[in-house]
Amino acid sequence: MFNRQTLRIHNKVLGAVALLLLLWFTMPVAMASPTDNDDGWPEWYGLLESRPSGVAGEWVVGGRTFTATSATVVEQEHGTLQIGVCTEVKYRVIASGYQAIKISSEEHHKCNGSDDDDDDDVERYARIESMPSNGLIGDWTIGGIHYTADTNTRFKQEYGKFAVGACVELEHRRDSTLLIELSTERDYKCSGDDDDDISHGELYGIINSFPSGLIGEWVIGGMSFMADNTTQFKQEHGVFDEGVLVEVKFYTDNNGVHHILQIETKGRDDDDEDDDDHSYQNYRGHAYGIVESMPSNGLIGDWIVSGFVYTANAATRFEEDDGTFAVGARVKVKYVLNANNERVALKIETTDDDGGVEQPSHFKMYGFVQQKPTNSFNGQWVI
Repeated sequence: MFNRQTLRIHNKVLGAVALLLLLWFTMPVAMASPTDNDDGWPEWYGLLESRPSGVAGEWVVGGRTFTATSATVVEQEHGTLQIGVCTEVKYRVIASGYQAIKISSEEHHKCNGSDDDDDDDVERYARIESMPSNGLIGDWTIGGIHYTADTNTRFKQEYGKFAVGACVELEHRRDSTLLIELSTERDYKCSGDDDDDISHGELYGIINSFPSGLIGEWVIGGMSFMADNTTQFKQEHGVFDEGVLVEVKFYTDNNGVHHILQIETKGRDDDDEDDDDHSYQNYRGHAYGIVESMPSNGLIGDWIVSGFVYTANAATRFEEDDGTFAVGARVKVKYVLNANNERVALKIETTDDDGGVEQPSHFKMYGFVQQKPTNSFNGQWVI
């Protein structure tokens, strides 16, 4: 027999149980929001076996069925989510099975039990012999081997567009000719020469002349360079024009031709007061060194800095930002060569900058190349 007090306690217990059940069924729904951080959800990797035409519906991945809703996040960073693609599913368990929180395409190695995606991948350089006539998906012949590209193939055209004869780097699985990635490359990568045997260089110089379409011969600092459709052109610091200072990254082939890998504007000469006279642009230079001798009466006259003579005149600018001028002081000299090949100082300044040399007894000079050895870097240079 229940008395009234027992009945009241019984009702309170039932109410508490009902409240706990309500919280139990509503809490997972709140936690399942795909907008929340999904790092805590369980993961499942497998090949995609079937999927709905849209997002919502049943997805079969690696033999397991997942239900996706309109709130499920879909990412296709590693290729289109199509049948046979390696797929990752982040999910939660519900009464009817597995609800997909996030579905994303993944790299193939994550579905074959390997932690190293390089073990079974082959990379090589070769030239394109044939390619699809309409788009990039389809059959390719590269370096005498037939390959296939599909919607999961990654394409990169950093060094020019895909074309017959273009040098490319390709990547595929060792047991397949399906392309994982295809990217245009610098031409010398396919020349048959070892990369270490090719002469590379960087040069800062003034543009003397350049082709109207950028492809062709450039004359920079009195030197000839060739640009082609793999050359990278950067004009962040102004447009290409005669008299503009540029940085050139290049390599020299076995015939002594300088091929531009990248050319970037750096602005005009930083000595604005000297920009009006371009007659000496090809013969400018600057040097870091130690003052060995200087004029005994004032600053006008001949200076010897690290073994080289520089003549200061009334137009020379002098700055003593890091100490006073004296024998033994470290200086930076900006100069031009006159018609007699004499170094005329535009500016002399004291500095604590050694120009980046590694030993105190070493010095650094910047200038334009006027003469170099033929087909080699060994021999006499005039800079």
